[in-house]
Amino acid sequence: MQPAVVYADTRRRLADFVRTVAPVRLGTPVPGCPGWTVHGVVAHLAGLAADVATGRLIGFPSDEWTAGQVAARAGRSVDELLAEWDEHAPAVEAGIAGQTGVVSLVVDVATHEHDVRAALGEPAAEESAGFEYALQAFVMGMGYRLKKRGLPALQLRAGDQEWTLGNGEPAATVTAPAAELSRAVSGRRSAAQVRRLAWDGDPEPFVPLFGPFGRLPAADVVEPAPVPST
Repeated sequence: MQPAVVYADTRRRLADFVRTVAPVRLGTPVPGCPGWTVHGVVAHLAGLAADVATGRLIGFPSDEWTAGQVAARAGRSVDELLAEWDEHAPAVEAGIAGQTGVVSLVVDVATHEHDVRAALGEPAAEESAGFEYALQAFVMGMGYRLKKRGLPALQLRAGDQEWTLGNGEPAATVTAPAAELSRAVSGRRSAAQVRRLAWDGDPEPFVPLFGPFGRLPAADVVEPAPVPST
Protein backbone atom coordinates (compact mmCIF):
# COMPACT_ATOMS: atom_id res chain seq x y z
CA MET A 1 0.00 0.00 0.00
CA GLN A 2 1.37 3.41 -0.97
CA PRO A 3 2.23 5.79 1.90
CA ALA A 4 -0.39 8.35 0.82
CA VAL A 5 -3.03 5.62 0.89
CA VAL A 6 -1.82 4.47 4.32
CA TYR A 7 -2.17 8.03 5.63
CA ALA A 8 -5.66 8.40 4.16
CA ASP A 9 -6.80 5.03 5.48
CA THR A 10 -5.46 5.77 8.97
CA ARG A 11 -6.96 9.25 8.99
CA ARG A 12 -10.41 7.99 8.06
CA ARG A 13 -10.30 5.13 10.56
CA LEU A 14 -9.19 7.39 13.41
CA ALA A 15 -11.77 10.04 12.52
CA ASP A 16 -14.54 7.42 12.43
CA PHE A 17 -13.38 6.09 15.80
CA VAL A 18 -13.24 9.52 17.43
CA ARG A 19 -16.78 10.26 16.27
CA THR A 20 -17.97 7.30 18.36
CA VAL A 21 -16.29 8.56 21.53
CA ALA A 22 -18.66 10.02 24.10
CA PRO A 23 -18.05 13.78 24.53
CA VAL A 24 -17.11 13.36 28.18
CA ARG A 25 -14.31 10.98 27.19
CA LEU A 26 -12.73 13.42 24.75
CA GLY A 27 -11.08 15.00 27.79
CA THR A 28 -9.34 11.72 28.69
CA PRO A 29 -5.60 12.25 29.18
CA VAL A 30 -3.43 10.44 26.65
CA PRO A 31 -0.50 8.80 28.49
CA GLY A 32 1.52 8.51 25.28
CA CYS A 33 1.29 12.28 24.76
CA PRO A 34 1.82 13.91 28.17
CA GLY A 35 -0.29 17.02 28.66
CA TRP A 36 -2.68 16.19 25.84
CA THR A 37 -6.18 14.78 25.92
CA VAL A 38 -7.93 12.83 23.17
CA HIS A 39 -9.26 16.20 21.96
CA GLY A 40 -5.73 17.56 22.01
CA VAL A 41 -4.36 14.77 19.84
CA VAL A 42 -7.05 15.40 17.24
CA ALA A 43 -6.28 19.13 17.44
CA HIS A 44 -2.62 18.40 16.74
CA LEU A 45 -3.44 16.20 13.74
CA ALA A 46 -5.79 18.81 12.29
CA GLY A 47 -3.26 21.55 12.95
CA LEU A 48 -0.41 19.59 11.42
CA ALA A 49 -2.42 18.95 8.27
CA ALA A 50 -3.29 22.65 8.04
CA ASP A 51 0.33 23.71 8.57
CA VAL A 52 1.65 21.27 5.97
CA ALA A 53 -1.03 22.04 3.40
CA THR A 54 -0.56 25.82 3.66
CA GLY A 55 3.23 25.69 3.73
CA ARG A 56 3.55 27.10 7.25
CA LEU A 57 5.61 24.12 8.39
CA ILE A 58 8.88 23.08 6.84
CA GLY A 59 10.70 20.15 8.40
CA PHE A 60 9.94 18.41 11.69
CA PRO A 61 7.77 20.41 14.14
CA SER A 62 9.16 21.24 17.57
CA ASP A 63 7.35 20.50 20.83
CA GLU A 64 6.55 24.21 21.08
CA TRP A 65 5.04 24.18 17.60
CA THR A 66 2.78 21.20 18.25
CA ALA A 67 1.74 22.66 21.62
CA GLY A 68 0.70 25.78 19.75
CA GLN A 69 -1.42 23.71 17.36
CA VAL A 70 -3.28 22.21 20.30
CA ALA A 71 -3.68 25.48 22.22
CA ALA A 72 -5.01 27.33 19.19
CA ARG A 73 -7.81 24.77 18.80
CA ALA A 74 -8.73 24.23 22.43
CA GLY A 75 -12.14 25.83 22.01
CA ARG A 76 -13.17 23.96 18.88
CA SER A 77 -15.41 20.93 18.82
CA VAL A 78 -14.09 17.60 17.60
CA ASP A 79 -16.43 17.87 14.61
CA GLU A 80 -14.80 21.18 13.72
CA LEU A 81 -11.34 19.67 14.10
CA LEU A 82 -12.22 16.72 11.89
CA ALA A 83 -13.69 19.06 9.29
CA GLU A 84 -10.43 21.05 9.27
CA TRP A 85 -8.46 17.83 8.88
CA ASP A 86 -10.74 16.76 6.01
CA GLU A 87 -10.25 20.12 4.33
CA HIS A 88 -6.46 19.91 4.27
CA ALA A 89 -6.01 16.15 3.90
CA PRO A 90 -6.03 16.10 0.07
CA ALA A 91 -3.04 18.47 -0.06
CA VAL A 92 -1.22 16.48 2.60
CA GLU A 93 -1.85 13.22 0.80
CA ALA A 94 -0.71 14.73 -2.50
CA GLY A 95 2.51 15.82 -0.81
CA ILE A 96 3.05 12.35 0.59
CA ALA A 97 2.51 10.87 -2.86
CA GLY A 98 5.13 13.33 -4.10
CA GLN A 99 7.58 12.03 -1.48
CA THR A 100 7.41 15.15 0.73
CA GLY A 101 7.61 14.20 4.41
CA VAL A 102 6.45 10.67 3.68
CA VAL A 103 7.74 8.80 6.71
CA SER A 104 7.15 11.41 9.39
CA LEU A 105 3.55 12.22 8.42
CA VAL A 106 2.41 8.62 8.02
CA VAL A 107 4.17 7.49 11.19
CA ASP A 108 2.75 10.47 13.09
CA VAL A 109 -0.87 9.73 12.29
CA ALA A 110 -0.48 5.97 12.85
CA THR A 111 1.27 6.49 16.18
CA HIS A 112 -1.37 8.93 17.36
CA GLU A 113 -4.12 6.50 16.38
CA HIS A 114 -2.45 4.01 18.74
CA ASP A 115 -2.09 6.75 21.40
CA VAL A 116 -5.81 7.55 21.31
CA ARG A 117 -6.98 3.97 21.25
CA ALA A 118 -4.62 3.03 24.10
CA ALA A 119 -5.78 5.98 26.21
CA LEU A 120 -9.38 4.82 25.87
CA GLY A 121 -8.63 1.16 26.58
CA GLU A 122 -9.14 0.04 22.99
CA PRO A 123 -6.92 -2.53 21.27
CA ALA A 124 -4.43 -1.31 18.69
CA ALA A 125 -5.43 -1.53 15.04
CA GLU A 126 -2.82 -4.25 14.54
CA GLU A 127 -4.23 -5.49 11.24
CA SER A 128 -4.02 -2.06 9.64
CA ALA A 129 -1.41 -0.90 7.19
CA GLY A 130 -0.75 2.14 9.38
CA PHE A 131 0.18 0.05 12.41
CA GLU A 132 2.59 -2.02 10.34
CA TYR A 133 4.06 1.00 8.56
CA ALA A 134 4.83 2.77 11.83
CA LEU A 135 6.25 -0.36 13.47
CA GLN A 136 8.60 -1.00 10.57
CA ALA A 137 9.68 2.65 10.46
CA PHE A 138 10.51 2.75 14.17
CA VAL A 139 12.43 -0.53 13.97
CA MET A 140 14.39 0.82 11.00
CA GLY A 141 15.23 3.92 13.03
CA MET A 142 16.46 1.74 15.88
CA GLY A 143 18.76 -0.04 13.47
CA TYR A 144 20.23 3.27 12.34
CA ARG A 145 20.86 4.38 15.93
CA LEU A 146 22.39 1.01 16.81
CA LYS A 147 24.92 1.25 13.98
CA LYS A 148 25.67 4.88 14.79
CA ARG A 149 26.54 3.91 18.38
CA GLY A 150 28.65 0.95 17.24
CA LEU A 151 26.61 -1.55 19.24
CA PRO A 152 26.47 -5.29 18.57
CA ALA A 153 23.46 -6.78 16.86
CA LEU A 154 20.05 -6.84 18.54
CA GLN A 155 17.12 -9.07 17.67
CA LEU A 156 13.49 -8.02 18.09
CA ARG A 157 10.62 -10.50 18.05
CA ALA A 158 6.88 -9.91 17.91
CA GLY A 159 4.53 -12.74 17.01
CA ASP A 160 5.70 -14.26 13.74
CA GLN A 161 7.91 -11.28 12.90
CA GLU A 162 11.53 -10.82 13.83
CA TRP A 163 14.19 -8.28 12.97
CA THR A 164 17.94 -8.46 13.45
CA LEU A 165 19.45 -4.99 13.75
CA GLY A 166 23.15 -4.74 13.02
CA ASN A 167 25.54 -7.40 11.81
CA GLY A 168 26.59 -10.72 13.28
CA GLU A 169 25.13 -12.85 16.04
CA PRO A 170 22.70 -10.87 18.22
CA ALA A 171 24.07 -10.00 21.64
CA ALA A 172 20.52 -9.85 22.99
CA THR A 173 16.96 -10.62 21.95
CA VAL A 174 13.81 -8.87 23.14
CA THR A 175 10.39 -10.44 22.66
CA ALA A 176 7.01 -8.74 23.09
CA PRO A 177 3.52 -8.77 21.61
CA ALA A 178 3.37 -6.57 18.51
CA ALA A 179 1.25 -3.89 20.20
CA GLU A 180 3.62 -3.65 23.16
CA LEU A 181 6.72 -3.66 20.99
CA SER A 182 5.17 -0.87 18.94
CA ARG A 183 4.66 1.21 22.09
CA ALA A 184 8.24 0.55 23.17
CA VAL A 185 9.99 1.36 19.89
CA SER A 186 7.90 4.52 19.45
CA GLY A 187 9.19 5.93 22.75
CA ARG A 188 5.95 5.30 24.63
CA ARG A 189 7.62 3.28 27.37
CA SER A 190 10.08 4.32 30.08
CA ALA A 191 13.55 2.83 30.40
CA ALA A 192 12.28 0.74 33.32
CA GLN A 193 9.43 -0.60 31.21
CA VAL A 194 11.81 -1.46 28.37
CA ARG A 195 13.99 -3.39 30.81
CA ARG A 196 10.92 -5.34 31.98
CA LEU A 197 10.27 -6.72 28.50
CA ALA A 198 11.29 -10.34 27.88
CA TRP A 199 15.04 -10.11 27.29
CA ASP A 200 17.54 -12.82 26.48
CA GLY A 201 20.84 -11.10 27.11
CA ASP A 202 21.80 -7.80 28.72
CA PRO A 203 19.32 -5.03 27.83
CA GLU A 204 21.41 -2.13 29.15
CA PRO A 205 23.39 -1.23 26.00
CA PHE A 206 20.18 -1.23 23.96
CA VAL A 207 17.67 0.55 26.22
CA PRO A 208 18.49 4.08 24.89
CA LEU A 209 17.72 2.91 21.34
CA PHE A 210 14.03 2.80 22.25
CA GLY A 211 13.89 6.61 22.35
CA PRO A 212 13.41 7.67 18.72
CA PHE A 213 13.38 11.35 19.70
CA GLY A 214 16.52 11.19 21.82
CA ARG A 215 14.83 10.50 25.13
CA LEU A 216 12.58 8.08 26.97
CA PRO A 217 9.78 9.03 29.37
CA ALA A 218 11.11 9.52 32.88
CA ALA A 219 8.11 7.77 34.43
CA ASP A 220 6.29 4.63 33.34
CA VAL A 221 3.65 5.21 30.68
CA VAL A 222 0.58 3.51 32.12
CA GLU A 223 -2.26 2.86 29.69
CA PRO A 224 -5.53 1.05 30.44
CA ALA A 225 -5.53 -2.63 29.55
CA PRO A 226 -7.42 -2.99 26.29
CA VAL A 227 -10.85 -4.56 26.53
CA PRO A 228 -11.03 -7.60 24.19
CA SER A 229 -13.68 -7.33 21.52
CA THR A 230 -16.54 -9.81 21.83
